[in-house]
Amino acid sequence: MGKKLERLQRMLVIINKLKGLQRYVPREELENYVTHRMEERGGIPVDLRTLQRDFNAIEEMFGIRICFDKKRNGYYINEEDDTKKEQYERLLLNFDILNALDTSSDLHTYVVAEHHRPVNNEYLPLLIKAIKFSHPIIFKYMYVRENGKVREKEVLPHYLKEDQYRWYLLAYEENVLKTFSVDCVIDPQDIVWKNIQA
Repeated sequence: MGKKLERLQRMLVIINKLKGLQRYVPREELENYVTHRMEERGGIPVDLRTLQRDFNAIEEMFGIRICFDKKRNGYYINEEDDTKKEQYERLLLNFDILNALDTSSDLHTYVVAEHHRPVNNEYLPLLIKAIKFSHPIIFKYMYVRENGKVREKEVLPHYLKEDQYRWYLLAYEENVLKTFSVDCVIDPQDIVWKNIQA
């Protein structure tokens, strides 16, 4: 795992933990949690100095400020500014995307993103898993040019492309490669996982 990717994953793990149900997270608990999650991904253990550097980087890069409350003896995300909440919601989407892939996966082989952060989309992790494991999916698809008409689709996802803040899914439908705007995809379901869980 490259150092930049490892650092990004570590920052997303930190944010994920601090955004959980537990409002204040003690230092040792946060340190152990991040270390455990990073070791699962082939990363190295972290210490307090590493966490503090990551806190600074998170604030510089994403505008998310992590504070320490001495009375409650725990770290927390400062949510004074509502716009910050939307920012780390997007970060958590990226965390879910990275979670959907193991450390041996080559994300760039089937996901092409622009340099800026894309608009949030809750379905990306499911679509990436379907591509990674070659699983067919079903979903309802809204045709904007047909006054919002909705049709059901069963496709084999092949590739994801992000362009101008929008995600597009390239998938085979009846052996024909087609492009679908992820914004128009409604309630996608992985057929294989659905059958396994049934």
